[in-house]
Amino acid sequence: MEFGASLQVIIERITMFLDKNGLPRDDIDTLFYPNAIQMITDLSILHEPQQRVIKKSSMLEDLQQIRKTAITRWTRSLRTLDKILSSRRKQLKTNLDKNSRLRYLYLSQQCINNFNDEIVNFISDFVNKYHFKEVHDRTPLICINCSHEVFKEIRVRLHKKNIRYNDGLVTDDYFDKNKFLTGPVRTKIGKQFYSEFQVRLLRFDETEVGILNELKCDDFFLFTDIVPDFDFQDVNVEHINLNEFNQIKFVMGMVDTMSSDPKNNAFRLPPHSKRESVIISLP
Repeated sequence: MEFGASLQVIIERITMFLDKNGLPRDDIDTLFYPNAIQMITDLSILHEPQQRVIKKSSMLEDLQQIRKTAITRWTRSLRTLDKILSSRRKQLKTNLDKNSRLRYLYLSQQCINNFNDEIVNFISDFVNKYHFKEVHDRTPLICINCSHEVFKEIRVRLHKKNIRYNDGLVTDDYFDKNKFLTGPVRTKIGKQFYSEFQVRLLRFDETEVGILNELKCDDFFLFTDIVPDFDFQDVNVEHINLNEFNQIKFVMGMVDTMSSDPKNNAFRLPPHSKRESVIISLP
């Protein structure tokens, strides 16, 4: 029986090699190492062995072009997750700080823990953070992949929290596209700003999501494992595969602190994952 190096030692060696090959040391932990892990993961699921071969020079060149930290089910298992999330938060801040910006959010019930319990508070917090001023003139759209029953419950709970939404529904079975796309009436009542609705709410449905391709947004945030087949041309896409709302709120700048459980950061294989070896050839 032979024992290999510990995971921590392997990570330190990889960090050293990335540093020696010209990648900025300060960005290795939070940018280049997570993206290298994801790059290898993406290669490992390819069927043909020759597709899972990459040259060292090509890999380094691709890494040098990356400016967004990959957050997927693999990279969120790294021990440096807190640093990675802080780095991703800074990357998102530039566009989130802009007042006039059309934002779409896609959330999947199957991919986020405690979804039913926390989704309404998340929508409320997002609206209260990014769409409450008069200068916030682009109504955000939240697309939710969930059942009809859950979507109906979400609408009732939002109503009880006094969150005004436009779901385009005339009845539960009839969706009016024109009603959905009509902009809200905005006015001032005394010194108080008022908008007819604060958010557009859409349930993910193949017959209706085409609207997202017709009316392009500035930023599309996708909190899911598998990205739907949307038309992302001319759109800034932010794929952030997190399964805890407290982490999502943190990277979105909605909260300043994030509670974390060290057990959740232990490196582990995602369930039902099938991976093959990847060969990195020289040079």
